[in-house]
Amino acid sequence: MKKPLTAMLGLLLIIGMLPGTASVMPGALAAQSHPHVYDAYRLLKRSQFVLRHACRKLGGHRAAANQQIHLALNEIQAAIAMDHGTLPAISESAEIEIAPGQRHPYIHDVLRQCNEAKAQLTAAAKDFGGHRSKALRYVDAAIIQLQAAVQEPPCA
Repeated sequence: MKKPLTAMLGLLLIIGMLPGTASVMPGALAAQSHPHVYDAYRLLKRSQFVLRHACRKLGGHRAAANQQIHLALNEIQAAIAMDHGTLPAISESAEIEIAPGQRHPYIHDVLRQCNEAKAQLTAAAKDFGGHRSKALRYVDAAIIQLQAAVQEPPCA
């Protein structure tokens, strides 16, 4: 008697007919249909996390880049909401990439992630009512600030 019940529950889960699973389906479908936007969101959230750990003595460039990333994230969130998607989970525990003797390794890591996010947003097929374009402008502004930050003297 337990096998048919288990099989039926498994089948209902697969087709999304179990209560509570139907509401998850549209967001999952949105993530599959617009993966570039979701990848950009993940990269920028991770950038924001790493930037919090960077040197604070960078002529205001770190704070300005952080603000631009925040604005870009707001635009991406609006794009995801427009598409009836749900925000993806973000891991903040990964290590950063550090080259030997590199000055401002956290900034370099954030710069790399912002460039990857820019590539993802550029590759997105849809503009989401202008939100993707605005996010791209904010990411470009963050990249300019980060490039200026890496030119600052090393932190003591």
